[in-house]
Amino acid sequence: MQCNRTYAINVYGIRVKRCCASCGNKDFDDKGCRYCKQSNEVILNPKNCCNYWVMSQSLSKAGLVRKDAPELRDLTAKIRALREHDKEMKELKKQLNRESQRRLRLKFKKLKFTV
Repeated sequence: MQCNRTYAINVYGIRVKRCCASCGNKDFDDKGCRYCKQSNEVILNPKNCCNYWVMSQSLSKAGLVRKDAPELRDLTAKIRALREHDKEMKELKKQLNRESQRRLRLKFKKLKFTV
């Protein structure tokens, strides 16, 4: 049976699709088939949804920034610094290109007048 609403929003504002695949009540039997713990029905289509749908614990925490992950903050800071460095390098290359073109024009003019 299909759910009336197709999406739910967790505490952190992340949209979660309402279906058996995102349900907290799903479990697997001995054969590896997905089933609902509440209704004890085998789930044939993971896109379906029943009235017992509850957001799984992992999806309810989606979007949470962990305070104990300083390496993540360091990594994003490094990426930001590299992007800034790339911008600076592109600007320097443009300036160098302009300067070399100007010098070539001056040399060409000198050669033109000497010949």
